[in-house]
Amino acid sequence: MDIRATQPDDLPALAKFLAAQGLQSNVDVLKWKYPSDTDPPPRSWMAVLDDEIVGHIGVIPATVSSGNPSSAAHRAGWFVDWMVREDLRSRGIGVFLLREASAHYPTLMTIQGSADTRKALPQLGWSAPAMLALYKLNIRPIALGTNLLQRCATTIAQRAWFHPVRHQSPKGWRLLPDNETDDASWKDLHRAVQRLQASPPPLNHFPRSTAFLHWWLRDHPTHRYRCLIARDCEGPAAYAIWRTARESDGRIEGRVVDIQAPWDQPETWTWLVSETTRRITRAGADQVCCLAGPGTPLADALTRNRFLTRQELPLWINSTDQITSDSRWHATLADSDIDTAARHS
Repeated sequence: MDIRATQPDDLPALAKFLAAQGLQSNVDVLKWKYPSDTDPPPRSWMAVLDDEIVGHIGVIPATVSSGNPSSAAHRAGWFVDWMVREDLRSRGIGVFLLREASAHYPTLMTIQGSADTRKALPQLGWSAPAMLALYKLNIRPIALGTNLLQRCATTIAQRAWFHPVRHQSPKGWRLLPDNETDDASWKDLHRAVQRLQASPPPLNHFPRSTAFLHWWLRDHPTHRYRCLIARDCEGPAAYAIWRTARESDGRIEGRVVDIQAPWDQPETWTWLVSETTRRITRAGADQVCCLAGPGTPLADALTRNRFLTRQELPLWINSTDQITSDSRWHATLADSDIDTAARHS
C-alpha cells in the first residue's frame, strides 16, 4: 500500500471513490477544495492499493490563536473527508493517513462527535480541550397532529417564541446595502477583517484572512454563501456570512457560518445575529444553526436571540505547539466539519 499526495490526474478517480463512500463530489469541487497550485504542504492524500484508491484524507488550512498579543498564531489545519473503503477498515489505513497529514501540519483539528472518533483519537494522542455547542433556532414549528388542540398549541408557540427577535442597531452602527446579486459586500469584507485583526480577542480563536474567506465561502462551487457587512462611524467593522440548504426531509436549514464583530461590544454581536437571522428567515429557512464556544460573545448573542443549545461537539486537537486548554473558544467556520459531526453524533 502506498500513501501519497493527491495529484490533478487523480481527481476523477478520487471523486468516484468519495462518492462510493457516500460523499457526493466531482472534479470541479475537488479542484476548488484541494488546489494543486498552492504552496506546500499538500492538502490531500490518498491510500493506494494495487493502483486503486482505498482511503483518503484532506486538510483545510487554518490558524489558531490564543488571543494573547504576545503569542504568534499557529499554522494549523482542519482534517476532512477522512475515509477508508469499508472492506479494509480496522487495518490501520486511516491511522496512517492521519499521521501523514499530521506530519505536514503542526496543529491538526477536527470537530467530530462520532463514537469511533471519540475512541480512536485519544489513543493516537489527541485531546479535546473544549466542547463547542451547536445552537439552533426553530423558525417554524411543526405540528405533530391534526387535532384542534395541537394546532392551537402550535400557533401559540409560533407567535410567542418561534420567530426571530428584532434587536435595534447600536448607536453609530448600520448595515451596508446587501445586494446579493453583486460582489459589493465581499469587496467590503477586507476592510472589516483588517479592523477586527487589529484588536485580537481575549480568547482562543481561529483567525481567518480575507483570502481564505473568499476562497472557502465566496468561491464555493454551490454559490450558496451570502455576506453581510456592518459599519460604524469609521467604516466596515463587522460581518456575517450565512447560507441556506434544503435537507433530505424537505426542510430548509439556515446556518450562520462565520460572524465577527468587535469583541468588547456585546450589543453589536446581538444586533448582527438578529439581522443575519432575519435574512436567513427571509430566505425561507425553517431552522437556523450556528456553532459557538460557550461563554463567548457569539454564544451570548445567540442566547439573546432565542437560540437554544441542541448539541455539544468536542473540538479535537493534535498539536506540536502549546495550545491552551482554556475552554473559551470562538466559533469555527469549518462548515463541512459541522455537518459531518451533526450526522454522526
